[in-house]
Amino acid sequence: MVESRALQLLRGMEDPSKRHGCMRDMHALGENIVEYLARASTGNEPLLLGRRHFAGMALARVVSLRCAERMRQLLAVPGAETRLEEGALLLAQLHYLYADLTPVARFLDELGLELRRRMAGAGVQGGLPALALLSELLFGRRDPALGQDYGEPPDDWAWTPADEARLVLPRPGYGLDIRGNSRNFYDATNSLLPFVLVWRRGIPISLAKLHAAIGRRAGLPIEPVAVPMHFMNKMGEPGSPDERFIDVFRGGVLLTRAQTCALMAEMGVGVNEAMLRPVAAADVYVRSCANLVNQQYRQGGPAIHSKLRPVLDLLLAARPGARDYMCMRAFVEECMGDFHAARADTLALVGLLPDGPVVPQRLPADVQPIWARLDEGERDLEQRCKRIARREPGGALFRVGNIICHARYAYRGVIIGWDLTCREEETWIAQMSVDLLPRGRNQPFYHVLVDVRHRPCQRTYVAEENVREFLGEGEALLMDGMYDGDPSVRHPEVGEHFDGLPMAAWRGQPSAYMYQPNTFQRAQYPDDYLEQWVVQAATAP
Repeated sequence: MVESRALQLLRGMEDPSKRHGCMRDMHALGENIVEYLARASTGNEPLLLGRRHFAGMALARVVSLRCAERMRQLLAVPGAETRLEEGALLLAQLHYLYADLTPVARFLDELGLELRRRMAGAGVQGGLPALALLSELLFGRRDPALGQDYGEPPDDWAWTPADEARLVLPRPGYGLDIRGNSRNFYDATNSLLPFVLVWRRGIPISLAKLHAAIGRRAGLPIEPVAVPMHFMNKMGEPGSPDERFIDVFRGGVLLTRAQTCALMAEMGVGVNEAMLRPVAAADVYVRSCANLVNQQYRQGGPAIHSKLRPVLDLLLAARPGARDYMCMRAFVEECMGDFHAARADTLALVGLLPDGPVVPQRLPADVQPIWARLDEGERDLEQRCKRIARREPGGALFRVGNIICHARYAYRGVIIGWDLTCREEETWIAQMSVDLLPRGRNQPFYHVLVDVRHRPCQRTYVAEENVREFLGEGEALLMDGMYDGDPSVRHPEVGEHFDGLPMAAWRGQPSAYMYQPNTFQRAQYPDDYLEQWVVQAATAP
């Protein structure tokens, strides 16, 4: 029953105006939906490309909502302050959707036991000697028995079961050789605990969470300190001889209060005793999420909103009502087309929780323009989704789903839509010199997803005179030798528009070099689908 309903919702997600509502309904299907979506989003069947795409999108959303729920539960239970790593693993789960992160938590337990063994062997029960042993375990020189350093991580690294083999305890006298990642400080993966443990590098706050997690397992009362522009841990009562601040980014160096204040002054931070007080677990999680939001903004990219939203969900679960981040999430939701969620966040910002229809005229004056913009955006999306493009005699030569080459720039792509004439704004038309083309603006223009092997995650709007049908091997010279025999177009949004590419395309049948539109695309371009069906039926063996 769950799988049948989930299949219906995956089909419903093809319509952008219904997509986010379908994902909310998917989340309501219960615990088993995660397992189903994980299965549905993997595989390599050519004509299940679209299902895999939407299952992956739904899985990300469901995992995000579940992680936010778990964060709220975690912070509601007494003792949350001693389990910083649990929130850290929730943050990691958002990025490694398919991963079982249990081995990471198990390795933290093993490190805690190893620290206890080292303390017992040295006759140490706590205090500064125990901190020194902890620093040796985490930051000490690498055990030669563990092999060579793993080098630089790949840009697309993600936790897999094979990485568990890298989580090995060092022998006594050696450490994990974990260090601050000064070289790629702003790489988002530095914030994620599995990355820190596998690649032995991180930023101050991720290293502080790891340090505290291991120390607390051995009975050390380590507390996090949110120093501006930095992050440390501390142990010991304020003003006591044994009070130390631990600079985890610099190899676990132990600093007195005076030395810490001097370091802050060197960094240009005004010395304030309040800054050296321990912070709550919720504050650590909020800062971790905020760091990741800033890092993702810095990195940018076409999927920026889908990356930001789950992190903002987790942040707001840790600190409900954080206005700046609620505003940011509402903007992200609006950009993603989830107007229902954007309205809910907008109302929450002004303390409104209506139990019925909202009357815009009764909203606060500063909210009314936002509400009007959301209404306009939703109407525009619905109108675009209801648009039906019909062919005319002498109209568009190519169809939705055609794999094409650009006659001038030699890149390959797939058509996802067309207009009978150029419908871009005048500024774009002037900038692209459209009127200087032989056929000018009054010719069909095609929306094309470009293969990432030619250009990274790009969409183009191409005049028909610059479009050539892709014919396989014969196009190799046109493609500057880049055609490798794989007829598919690699782009993260292909599955959003098509069910897949027929198997015959991989057998080199030129008539099959056309993606099969999904139900929504067929409704928007009905004549294209009929023509495609006739062509494929006529050329079928």
